[in-house]
Amino acid sequence: MSFGIVRGLLLLITLFFLAPLPVRAITPADEPLVKVVEKVRPSVVNINTEKVVQQVVTDPFNVFFNNYRVQNAKQTSLGTGVLIHADGYIVTCAHVVGRAADQTTIQVTLADGSDFPAKLLYADEEADLALLKIERKEKFPALSLAIEDLSPNLLGETVAALGNPQGYQNSVSAGILSARDRKVKTNEGTTTGLLQTNAAINPGNSGGALVDIEGKLVGICNAKLAGQAVEGIGFAIPAAKVSAWVADAIAIAKGDKKPPTPASIPDLLDEKFGLRLQNITPDLAQAFGLPSTSGLIISGVAKGSPAEAAKMREGMVIVGIGNVPILNEDSLPHQLRRVQKGDPVSFTVAVFQQQGAFSVRRSQAVTLQAR
Repeated sequence: MSFGIVRGLLLLITLFFLAPLPVRAITPADEPLVKVVEKVRPSVVNINTEKVVQQVVTDPFNVFFNNYRVQNAKQTSLGTGVLIHADGYIVTCAHVVGRAADQTTIQVTLADGSDFPAKLLYADEEADLALLKIERKEKFPALSLAIEDLSPNLLGETVAALGNPQGYQNSVSAGILSARDRKVKTNEGTTTGLLQTNAAINPGNSGGALVDIEGKLVGICNAKLAGQAVEGIGFAIPAAKVSAWVADAIAIAKGDKKPPTPASIPDLLDEKFGLRLQNITPDLAQAFGLPSTSGLIISGVAKGSPAEAAKMREGMVIVGIGNVPILNEDSLPHQLRRVQKGDPVSFTVAVFQQQGAFSVRRSQAVTLQAR
């Protein structure tokens, strides 16, 4: 074979391998996020809760004379949950369903629009997780919480948040996993060990699924950094932590394990701030010249405590903690369980003084640091 023929064959072979391969166009239906949403959405549910709460009712005339009326009112909230077992177990955030299980009606709506009454099996305010259950004969779609099925949670990986922000059901937002092991401080305390993402997480997303590009659970959406002009900072409870918690919660719900006995919130206020509080009875209101039984009266202040340093004393009335109005012990915010040493907490303190026939109220905000 001549040199010219060999050179020609080599040229043909080279051109063959260098020729561009046909590229198949990617359609919207082929996009990874579309497939993820299609896979995960049936497991994400809308949670609607309704409970009876007490509210202080006033009008300008009553405010002038420091007279208040307490009445019952219905309070509703919207949130999200994730089916994590085909038998109907749902995990969500504890703050979505509240803590008064006997006074709370919980309705769950699936992605296909079907509604179910839900039973609250167990709520852990410190972990901010709750376990619900719905019932039907057919199995439910569910996301796996098996450790081998969870996302590796790599920084920079693509994530999608599925939930019901502001009540807009079946909403999806996407971003990346921005950071791990974040600490978030609020007026009610500090939450640690959270994941951070720039996927949009808004009120109503709490309890929803944060998943990776394979549809594996990254975490349970928990909070957005509120009260500040920021964008792209949302938080989630890591899936591994949720998995371990759910295993314990199901065992507790079945009676196979005893639930831990948490300290009461009044005990925590005594321990962390040196404040001993009690409900205001009609007799106490009369003895201290208080116009109503709303609030918690300070019955004692521990020596050397943050409360003593702030000059709090017996007879003062706590009427607010953070942005939560305080009517009685039942209205104490459960987030106080997450207060750690050094965390600042704002108390609204009222002092009532008798001036002739009138009771004059003076209020001020006092910030105490937990010890």
